[in-house]
Amino acid sequence: MKSRLDFGLLKGSLIMLALSLLASVGLVVGGVFYQEEATREVEGLKARITELQQKKGRLESERRMLAEYLPRFQRYQAMGLIGAERRLQWVEAIREVESRLKLPAPVRFKLEPMREYVPPFPLEKGGFTIHRSRLSLAMGLLHEGDLFDFFDILSGLGRGLYTIDACAIRRTGAQATEKMDKLLVNLTVECEVNWYTLLEASESEG
Repeated sequence: MKSRLDFGLLKGSLIMLALSLLASVGLVVGGVFYQEEATREVEGLKARITELQQKKGRLESERRMLAEYLPRFQRYQAMGLIGAERRLQWVEAIREVESRLKLPAPVRFKLEPMREYVPPFPLEKGGFTIHRSRLSLAMGLLHEGDLFDFFDILSGLGRGLYTIDACAIRRTGAQATEKMDKLLVNLTVECEVNWYTLLEASESEG
């Protein structure tokens, strides 16, 4: 009778011990799982912070570029270099220069249709296409200085970007007089000019 009682008590103790061990193991396993989960969350937060810092850096860089280049872009746009071709504006500029110089004869010109231009050297165009309009000028001048003044004033008006390919100057018989008459044409000049326009690639395709 005594043996059975002791065995029963021992059996109960063993069961309690086993339950305690299982509970301890459960706590350990649960702690390890929680630690791994917390580690994953921390790593995820670190990655998110790094991503946000990089995004902030990019935005700051874009803000600086915008502050630096936007005024220049707006200036080019206002002068007609960027955007639709402004042929009427160019004609008005030529007439204004002619009026200021009081040339002895009207300026004659021919403006050809705008065509896409591919420069003979590598050029980063930044999403734009370059277009060129050929302009032929014929002028009657009093003296050589009028030619330089003509293009100086034209540049000062800020009507886009142009280059001068060539100019041919010829003297007339009036040049032989000792005192030049301001109403006489002493020189005839013919110039070939390129007027440039930048269009966005999508606008050019349309």
